[in-house]
Amino acid sequence: MIRNSKRWRPLLLLIILVAFGLRIHQLDKFGFWLDEALTPLRSGYSVTDILSNRIIIQEGVTKDTHPPLYYLVIHFGRLLLGESDFSYRFPSALAGLLLIPLLFQLARRMENLKTALLVALLAAINPLQIWYAQEARMYTLLVLLATAATLALWRAMTERHLFRWLALYIVLASLAFYTHYTAIFLIGAQGLFWSCLLWRQGHRRLLIGSAVLGLLVALPLLPFTIPRIFTGTEASYFYVSPLVMLQDVVHGFGLGRTIDWSQTSIKLLDLGAGLLLLAGLIAPRSGGKSRCLRRAFLLAFLFAAVVGLMLGSLIKPMYMGVRHIMVGSPAFLLLAALGLFSLDKLRRRFSSHRLFALLPLLGLTILLAGPLVSLNNLYHDPIYAKDDVRALIQYVDQHAGGNDLILYNDAIQLPLQWHYQGRHDLSAAALPTYPHPAGGDTLSQLQTLSEQFDRIWFIGHLPADKRDDGGLVRQWLTDHLLAVDTFSAHGLNLEVKVTAYTTAPVLVRDLPAG
Repeated sequence: MIRNSKRWRPLLLLIILVAFGLRIHQLDKFGFWLDEALTPLRSGYSVTDILSNRIIIQEGVTKDTHPPLYYLVIHFGRLLLGESDFSYRFPSALAGLLLIPLLFQLARRMENLKTALLVALLAAINPLQIWYAQEARMYTLLVLLATAATLALWRAMTERHLFRWLALYIVLASLAFYTHYTAIFLIGAQGLFWSCLLWRQGHRRLLIGSAVLGLLVALPLLPFTIPRIFTGTEASYFYVSPLVMLQDVVHGFGLGRTIDWSQTSIKLLDLGAGLLLLAGLIAPRSGGKSRCLRRAFLLAFLFAAVVGLMLGSLIKPMYMGVRHIMVGSPAFLLLAALGLFSLDKLRRRFSSHRLFALLPLLGLTILLAGPLVSLNNLYHDPIYAKDDVRALIQYVDQHAGGNDLILYNDAIQLPLQWHYQGRHDLSAAALPTYPHPAGGDTLSQLQTLSEQFDRIWFIGHLPADKRDDGGLVRQWLTDHLLAVDTFSAHGLNLEVKVTAYTTAPVLVRDLPAG
């Protein structure tokens, strides 16, 4: 038996190696998408500017919607790793890898060794974890820090050395909050557990002191968070039904983003994963009060961000996909594993019935088949690739003349240009100039540029903030210049297309008949 031997160690090591291979495989196959382009931009600022949360785009100074810790990590990491796509994404892959042994420890202390090994395996092959482990963004770092803080809280609730675990929790939770603002929902939910624990043990002054310390830690970020709550709807955000958020808990946490939801087999696997999650929540286990405590603990871990964003969306839209709630994804994996073992208990209880004998095998198939299909799509199906703006910029580098201009309709894409442009003799700009809307000044600027350059390579994805919703820039180019070249690449979120317009007068030898 695994329980009575050391065989679990090579098994865990094998799982970690599999996780490492899946996260490193094709790490830089796809170029950066729009949000990833902000990582080399902001991490290239000085430490002071990173802490200020400012991003400079043309004539506008905007505030980043994410806190600074991740960019500080990349700022110093690029000194060691370099500035390739692989280097920028490697810290996310490393954070995703470290999640495996950490989640193993959490599951082992909450349940048992077999559950811990299964959870580690599920995390290793989980499509959502791998997708964001291959992205130069902060989400896997957030999940790692939140899981570490959760483990510290659980050990404080079940072991001695309360003060040690409280101090560690404050540090880890603060780091998580400085990585992504959605951590505050989990911290708030877990704060209720800390309050009960400290109050019950008579540490009421410590409870008050911890709350004050937490407020002081969060204080530097409040000027960035409070105003955002009461400003208008931000670009690319729209109202999402609470039901969609709840569905994403199963859809996203279980099968990730690289899946065809129209297939009946996928719908069945998704339904099965939801049933296993439910079984993990309601399955009877020994322990009395401790059993109820585990359920409440895991429910808070799973749904804190979901409920927080639901409530926040009553003020303004705050949800933009599963990445905003993935801080609770480790709880999904743990509960799904518990659901599988509850099926195994049914098998043993009703061993005389053949149907029950197949239940654990069916549950294991559900937990493994969906992720394997999703991962196959991730690595082999180009439909699920990220926006290939890199290919677009490389094409222009190869075909543009020495006096050509690269013109973006959306200035927010300029960091992609700066990151991938290989030719320093090419000029790049964006119209309408950020943060101004399209208007008369835009038309006069277009006229000036057409007189200054031989060709204009126009990348015309419309700005998400609706500064040129009428397509004024594209229409002027179409009306006044002649398109002489075009190139398209794969787009997942953007229109990835460039059109070259010549600014020279168009001459023809003969007029058309009539």
